Amino acid sequence: MCRTSAILPLGILTLVVLSSAYVQNTHELYTTLFENYTNILRPVQNEQETVRVSVKFLLRGISEFDEVRGQLSLATAVDLRWRDTTLSWNRTEYSPRVLVLPETQIWTPRLALSNPTNRILLFFEDSFPVRLYSDGSVIWVQGGTIISTCVPNVEKYPFDVHKCYLVILVIPYTRAEVQLYPSIGLSTFEKFGEWELGNNSIEEQLYGGFFSSIVISLEIKRRPEFSLLSTILPILFLGVLNACVFLLPPEQGERVSYALTVLLSFAVFLSIISSVMPKNSEPVPILCYIITAMMAMSGLSTICTVLCLRWYFADQKQSVPYLLTIMCRKRKGKRRHQNCDITSDTAPHKENQTESTQLGECRVTWRDVSATFDIVNLHHRQSIKDLESYSQTSRHRRSSIY
Repeated sequence: MCRTSAILPLGILTLVVLSSAYVQNTHELYTTLFENYTNILRPVQNEQETVRVSVKFLLRGISEFDEVRGQLSLATAVDLRWRDTTLSWNRTEYSPRVLVLPETQIWTPRLALSNPTNRILLFFEDSFPVRLYSDGSVIWVQGGTIISTCVPNVEKYPFDVHKCYLVILVIPYTRAEVQLYPSIGLSTFEKFGEWELGNNSIEEQLYGGFFSSIVISLEIKRRPEFSLLSTILPILFLGVLNACVFLLPPEQGERVSYALTVLLSFAVFLSIISSVMPKNSEPVPILCYIITAMMAMSGLSTICTVLCLRWYFADQKQSVPYLLTIMCRKRKGKRRHQNCDITSDTAPHKENQTESTQLGECRVTWRDVSATFDIVNLHHRQSIKDLESYSQTSRHRRSSIY
């Protein structure tokens, strides 16, 4: 028991001594490394040497894609690695294997975006520490949101696919001074929101004839499920309802209000589509053409409804213009309309009497004109009358039998 109580304080004292030695050794290493070091100059021994920087983009997800402003926001991290030979040390002399330092303590390559929306430097407002190893290797991991411009292509909305390009370069060094070696990682990418990532590529190119740049090509695809349920299907249903306006009987007087309601519904959907589309999109979305055409058809059907109602409730004793009379006689001749009567007191028809002569004896009223232009309603009403006549004939036959 006494031996154990004596060993415990000795162990604590040993740890305190070793910790103090480590801190002192690290402090000496730091003082030695940065005694004559400056973070302004490139970390090379010879001016002709090129600093090779490995850049790996770790995409986290697509934060937002604003088609109206043409702005793409990407949540991503950037892993930069290079070698600073002026900051290496011997492990036998100094025990630390790695030093964690502020980014302002050593030279770091500043990445800039050539197609930004508000700021050029990546993650300029945030500070990220660097890891310095004994062999001079430096690892600098940054993270945040990259906001760049992207020209939208909404022609096939909501099945649109956009191709966006991010051009990143290190300033103000030329390729002979600093060269980038890019790569991209998608292991941390998460699918959330309205957009998903399609084909992508990354490569190093010469920018402006002097600078080493990274060109990232991304394919952004929209998930169409929500747009189909909230926009496309209601528009198709309204198109079907627009054709059903002629099924309403003209006597009820609900046709005009029905047609105007459908027309205003198309106008509302057109305003909704216009609010989520860029004002100067090239090419124009096909959906806008479709809605405009359906709106025009709805307006035409409203005009036809008003005219048909005016003709239906007009004075039937007034004469019908000659052109409308010809159109209605042809229609009545084909359908054998019940108003197309041949007077009974005329002479018997000759066998060689033509159909045009019979049509010439048809009497045309304003309701015939309304029924001619109201083709769908004409068929509907004619079928109802045929059913009524058939039911009356059946009842008459049953009564005669009994």
